[in-house]
Amino acid sequence: MNDSDKIKPFPGKRFSETINTGSNTNFSSSTLDNYRENCSTENEAILSDDNGKFMKEKSIISEKSFNIFLGTIAVTIAVLAIVISIAAWTIDKSIDAVNSNVNSKFESINTEIKAINQRMDYQEKINSLMIENEINKNVNHAGK
Repeated sequence: MNDSDKIKPFPGKRFSETINTGSNTNFSSSTLDNYRENCSTENEAILSDDNGKFMKEKSIISEKSFNIFLGTIAVTIAVLAIVISIAAWTIDKSIDAVNSNVNSKFESINTEIKAINQRMDYQEKINSLMIENEINKNVNHAGK
């Protein structure tokens, strides 16, 4: 088995002549140079558009649009944060108002209970004075 049998054919047109010649030479430097030139020409064709401008300019445009997209997302997040903060503040104030209303209702009920207790105390005192007065009348009438 010689060296040329070890070389497997490379798919494509560029190297097939060099590989399949059966000679002991591998790729020639001219073939590699041609390949490099073809690759750079293909890359330039890929990187250039109809006007001859490089895709680098287009990538800058896409980078700008990407930055605009990121900026839009940042602004959207900032607006959502502001809206959520306002909503949380409003809810907090509403809860405080409800708590204040409930506290005032309890204070009102407590005041009414105190007033009822005070009336009952006065009524109790009046009843005891009336009973005492009745007892004094009965005692005075009996002693005469």
